[in-house]
Amino acid sequence: MERKAMSMEHRKYLRHSAAIPITVSLIDESLTNLQFLSNVSSGGLAFKSENPWEDGKTVTISFPLPYDFSSDLLKVYGRVVWCRYIESDQYDIGVEFLQSAETAVDTVFLVEKLYAQLEQQEEEQTFWLPHITVAAVIETEGRFLLVEEDVNGMAVFNQPAGHLDKSESITNAVIRETLEETAWHFTPTEIIGIYQYTNPLNDTTYLRIVFCGKHHDYSPDLPLDKEIIRTVWMTREEIIEQPLRSPMVLRAIDDYLNGVRYPLNIITML
Repeated sequence: MERKAMSMEHRKYLRHSAAIPITVSLIDESLTNLQFLSNVSSGGLAFKSENPWEDGKTVTISFPLPYDFSSDLLKVYGRVVWCRYIESDQYDIGVEFLQSAETAVDTVFLVEKLYAQLEQQEEEQTFWLPHITVAAVIETEGRFLLVEEDVNGMAVFNQPAGHLDKSESITNAVIRETLEETAWHFTPTEIIGIYQYTNPLNDTTYLRIVFCGKHHDYSPDLPLDKEIIRTVWMTREEIIEQPLRSPMVLRAIDDYLNGVRYPLNIITML
């Protein structure tokens, strides 16, 4: 088969992209190989392979990504135009784009941009941050409102509690979480305390603001969060016999029983 040469314009590599994985598939056969992008030019791309590829074969180049994009957006089509032996059973394969070169190169550069964003996100996630949560201690006639919830396949007991959402006030967060987990409306009246706890199993640190207040207007038809198994009222004596989500559960109840209270106005949302 006559070898088809790329033009000099095609050889002007635009970017080196060795870290980006690609899947190369022969359109007329079932062969699919996972490779790594080597270079991108204005008219094609190159990749390294442990196997030779025959000139003239039509291929689909797709980009596996941890993003939910249309698969058509992340594919380019081309024809093998060279296969060069390098060393140690390694070949350099050149592919000329069959579709619009501008569209194909834009697709590859989009992939590079997404991978760069992913790397940046992974670097940012290396910074340590605590989990900010809220909880409600709700008591009536010596019994406390708890939820039994499924945590990684284990049933444990907790106060109505959850994470602070973006741009949400802390008091609104505890009102929302109480309703979502128990179907009770809750009006916080005071703060019991702020608790810091590091889970020894996963080294996650929680900063929990615990409120007490009044429950009212039960909504039995409201669906609870999927992790909630049931809601239950228990005395302290009953609570200490149960598996608890964390030591913060009992500590907040004991502080409540000991009369520890702080006014809501110690929290100011600016």
